[in-house]
Amino acid sequence: MKLRLLERIAIGVYVLLALFPSAAFATPDYARQTGFECKYCHIDSIGGGPLTQEGKTFLQNLKLEGLYRP
Repeated sequence: MKLRLLERIAIGVYVLLALFPSAAFATPDYARQTGFECKYCHIDSIGGGPLTQEGKTFLQNLKLEGLYRP
């Protein structure tokens, strides 16, 4: 059941990336657009710093799609 939820979230992220490529970089604006709180991708609930597993997956997807900018 949890996997299906993560699959749906991943599909939603891909759709958002396709529609809003400039929002592909993790920012407060991106969090507002997706409805995710900072703590979804970051261990610190206010954002920044180490990533959660979801954040690491998102970062890896950015790199695979050529959208990552250091």
